[in-house]
Amino acid sequence: MEISIKVTIPKEILRQQAVQDSIALFMTRKTAPEVKALFRGTVYGWANKPSFRQKLTRRAGYMSETVWADGANADQYQMVNAGAPPHDIYPVHAKQLVFKWNGQGSYKASTMPRILTSKRHYKTGPVRFFNSVHHPGFPAREFDKTIADQYEPTFRSDMQDAINAAVKTK
Repeated sequence: MEISIKVTIPKEILRQQAVQDSIALFMTRKTAPEVKALFRGTVYGWANKPSFRQKLTRRAGYMSETVWADGANADQYQMVNAGAPPHDIYPVHAKQLVFKWNGQGSYKASTMPRILTSKRHYKTGPVRFFNSVHHPGFPAREFDKTIADQYEPTFRSDMQDAINAAVKTK
């Protein structure tokens, strides 16, 4: 899972230390926290949420702020983001799978494709025990692409504001 929003800044402007420092400040204090908040919204109703981390990378002529899912539930988040084909589920740490089930329609997912909010998942029915189950699969939620599409105008504006702030301090 990765989002990429690119802004091209002329090299003669980006080479200025004040501009680099201003962009880094905007990315660290504004961009990353706002993007992390958007990602956290996608897991609002989840019982087991991943954490989201950030890292600023600065190189000559290039800067990036990376935000990623981390922790014990990061793999689950990646799978929901990417979607899953139909598959069989078998118990790993127990003899049987245990969950509430009352037939088709008794479970409702907490997320939807290309929607950045999450609600509590919904399960009804009696507790049932299974040796295995066939999961019908689900479409990719595409949280990363949705966040990139939604945040791009803000990011472009923020980068211009960072350049403007650096020029004013000179």
